[in-house]
Amino acid sequence: PTVMAGRWDQALAAEHAAALKIFDLLEKTDDRAKGRRAFLLMQLKHAIGKHAFQEENVVYAKMRGEGLTDAADHLNHEHGYVKQYFFDLTEMDKSDPAWLPKLKEFRALIESHMREEEDDLFPKLREQLTDEQNRHITAAMNKEGLKLA
Repeated sequence: PTVMAGRWDQALAAEHAAALKIFDLLEKTDDRAKGRRAFLLMQLKHAIGKHAFQEENVVYAKMRGEGLTDAADHLNHEHGYVKQYFFDLTEMDKSDPAWLPKLKEFRALIESHMREEEDDLFPKLREQLTDEQNRHITAAMNKEGLKLA
């Protein structure tokens, strides 16, 4: 669980890695695996939904409070497209030959979003905060995650 991962940014990176593993499993399916696709998509939606809830309610809010408003708004905006991809993939017939290409398009967006967070924006925020503030963000984020666990 996220709470075991340590610092808030490490926990979010661990969740990113877990989501990518689900993408890997989905990408190994073929058009006949309708049930497996539906089940894995549901798991991915739950994992990313919890993750986004933590980011939006704690991390992005703290980013705005620390002067990283444009970056937080950009990340939040991308979360809207994540929800759109989930809607589209859920609505599509899981045997549709266009389903897997759509999933791969979605993964490209997610991976770009994750790299931006992990390589640039989260380190920037973490460095702006004191150790106490980072501990507080970790605790607050974990508390938010437990609401959806």
